[in-house]
Amino acid sequence: MEDAARAIVLATFTGFEGEIVWDETKPDWQPRGMLDVIRAEKEFGLRAKGGLRKG
Repeated sequence: MEDAARAIVLATFTGFEGEIVWDETKPDWQPRGMLDVIRAEKEFGLRAKGGLRKG
């Protein structure tokens, strides 16, 4: 999912009605290397049951 689409989905879920403004001088989201879902499952037994939209 692209950053813009992710922002719209999150805004919808949270009821945010303001303007989304991109600051091009800042990095986009969390670095991909920091999100390790395999480790979360292995270490803590956590596993997503569905995607973000499904909840």
